[in-house]
Amino acid sequence: MIRTPRRRSGQSLVEYLLGISVLAIGLAAGFTAFGEGVRDVFHNVRTTVQMPYP
Repeated sequence: MIRTPRRRSGQSLVEYLLGISVLAIGLAAGFTAFGEGVRDVFHNVRTTVQMPYP
């Protein structure tokens, strides 16, 4: 019995999307874990950018 090789075009797309979702979940977990520190850093950057030049 001769078998024909399977096409992998759909499988590679699913693997690519799974990789992106793992990265997105990791970033969301990181922002949740370091929420206060990250929020303070963004606040400091925003106030520094909004200050007028002397």
